[in-house]
Amino acid sequence: MSSQNSKRNFIQRKMEIFLAQRGRCFYCGKYMDSITHPQSKRGYTIDHFYPKSEGNDKNKNKVYAHVWCNKKKKSRHPTPRELRKYNKLIETINNRRREIVKYDKTLMEG
Repeated sequence: MSSQNSKRNFIQRKMEIFLAQRGRCFYCGKYMDSITHPQSKRGYTIDHFYPKSEGNDKNKNKVYAHVWCNKKKKSRHPTPRELRKYNKLIETINNRRREIVKYDKTLMEG
């Protein structure tokens, strides 16, 4: 895979996550301030759902979170509630992908 395709897939994945989370922090559920600088307390960042320190640096292991919420979480493992929420997030993303593929096929059949 070329670096351009890899970058495009990464950007697409970030957008899918953001849309599936509806612009809300994964941990506290409040809206993320897209105008605030990402490194400010109210800004947002991409967090590794499973700790990166344990080698979990895959594209599917990411959620959007407030900088503050991410710092509070540190390197702990997800709670059962967070795990259920994460699984639902992944399911939402996969369902949207299937809908897009179905729509594309409909257009091509014309």
